[in-house]
Amino acid sequence: MNIVVKKLVRVIIILNIIFIAEVTMASNSSSKETKDYIATSQYYHNLISSNDMAELNMFLSLLPKGGELHHHFSGAIYAENYLDIINKAGFCIDKNSYHVQKNKPNKLNKTCLSITALQDNYDLYTALLSRWSYGRFF
Repeated sequence: MNIVVKKLVRVIIILNIIFIAEVTMASNSSSKETKDYIATSQYYHNLISSNDMAELNMFLSLLPKGGELHHHFSGAIYAENYLDIINKAGFCIDKNSYHVQKNKPNKLNKTCLSITALQDNYDLYTALLSRWSYGRFF
């Protein structure tokens, strides 16, 4: 199964959960909005059962923000916070792979840097932050 199909399946599952919850909540009242929710839910379920991907794509595109499921990073942890944790644990960062090593930094292993040594090397430090952050992911 290719990655696009996997993402579409995830979206379908999540939308199913959302629509089921909304229809359940909407069934407790009899407003026009309730009827709209039910009609939309039925239409959506018909699209899924028909496997008409073009119609399903159009339906999702008409949802707010094009049906895009996304995350707001206001509660996410920053790369710098991870570095603080690694520093307190006394671990080091491999300067070639940017992987955390459980070894203690030492003079014999020149590829595994302490957090202080990493921060003293501007190019390496910014490369690590770029690699560990979402800033340039999209």
